[in-house]
Amino acid sequence: MDPNTIKVLSTEDLINRFGRTDLLPIQINRDFYKKMRTNLVIPSTNQSFSMVVEYMTKWFYDKFPEKFFRTKYLEASHIMDVLRSSTQKQLIGNMKPASTIVADLDMSYTRENLDLYNMGILLYQNKCHYKDAFFIDRDKHLFVSLATELILMNFTFKIRVDTRSMQIDVAKMCQIAFRSGGSEKHYNNIDFPVPNELIMQIADDAGFCPCTCMMDNIELMKYLNSHSKLPFFYKLNTATQNMEWFIKIPQSIIHIKVGDIQIGPGNVKGMINVDHDITFDAQVRFPSPKFYAYYSIIARENIKSIHQISSGMYIQTVTNLSRVPEKDEHGWQWTVHTEYAFNEEKEIDDIKHGRYEGLKICFDELVGDLRTVIDYTKSIAISPEVFLNIRLYSFDKLVKTHIDWQTYTIHIDEPIESANCYLIIYMDNNYMNEQISNIKEYSKNRIQPSDNQIGPNITPRTRTPQSSSSLSNL
Repeated sequence: MDPNTIKVLSTEDLINRFGRTDLLPIQINRDFYKKMRTNLVIPSTNQSFSMVVEYMTKWFYDKFPEKFFRTKYLEASHIMDVLRSSTQKQLIGNMKPASTIVADLDMSYTRENLDLYNMGILLYQNKCHYKDAFFIDRDKHLFVSLATELILMNFTFKIRVDTRSMQIDVAKMCQIAFRSGGSEKHYNNIDFPVPNELIMQIADDAGFCPCTCMMDNIELMKYLNSHSKLPFFYKLNTATQNMEWFIKIPQSIIHIKVGDIQIGPGNVKGMINVDHDITFDAQVRFPSPKFYAYYSIIARENIKSIHQISSGMYIQTVTNLSRVPEKDEHGWQWTVHTEYAFNEEKEIDDIKHGRYEGLKICFDELVGDLRTVIDYTKSIAISPEVFLNIRLYSFDKLVKTHIDWQTYTIHIDEPIESANCYLIIYMDNNYMNEQISNIKEYSKNRIQPSDNQIGPNITPRTRTPQSSSSLSNL
């Protein structure tokens, strides 16, 4: 770059010279053409119902000693399960302490119409967008988005004991242990069912043969995980005794609100009172898949950038992001693209005079919760480059860099033309999903507590308020 003919302007210089305050140095225009491939696909809500019952049953019994209850009854359970798990004495008469759990789904709950969808299955209302798709195959232009909702379930928990004194003690314990009159929220990793029709449609459009054996499904699962931000699983659904497809949704919030603890007067038997009851209700709001939207879309992104050739003339050029390859040399798709802006005086001066030795970008915030997989990969003496490829572009030119994975720093190895650069991250999603599944043991439980957020919401690493908002989530 010749400083005698070209001057690099800062954001403030550019705005001052144009005399406008609403001008951004970089603008992004998107032109796209999309074509709906199928109708909306509605998954099973019974799976969510079953998981809520399972979760709340465990939530209830965990507050008591393991062998406290001598009789347990769940209204939603199969009658043969009760016969199988009960002794002959228990079938004749309930042995106390005894517990009963009743669950009911509120079909009218729509979060004050936020989750209401009355457009039918043939009309698609834009509740999810192609940019929010979790499954992306840019080669075949296949995208799958997910619209979620909250379901409301009402639970009634009833405990029956023999004596009045025990009733009062248990009721007081429940008042504290279950946070009576209050609410609580839990973060969990949850299995969402994926309809088999959707999987078969993807398989057909991607060129896979009909899945008639386990090897076909293994190859299909590898393909799905290679293009998905969320792990796919193919496992047994014990309710139907069929192998079915699921995705794991991390950091899902389950909200529980507990009502007042109520105690009953007991029943008179002979000359004494027996069968003293403790009852309380709980409302549970649980995330559930509403529908999947499957469509094909061809998108093109253009970046308009402003150059100054002389002090009195500006030339507006268009740099096309489609020139940036959608796949790298490993065949990995780009997962994230975001802008990084140098705005310190020394950095701008170095860029202006073609110096690059001290230029570097710290991307530790960009990594987010990918750090879990990165740290695991480094712990087994493998470079994170086995599944991550980070590239830096100045306009549409690839900049030579090298990465220090210990400090999460990109070092620039050649002069760059602009203080505004683009970071493109290519990732092996199949490796990412496999390692997350192994580390978090996703395959062992369909609902499990989650302490860390997996599938990060990436935040751009930039030091100017005019950073790009065209950022995809991993």
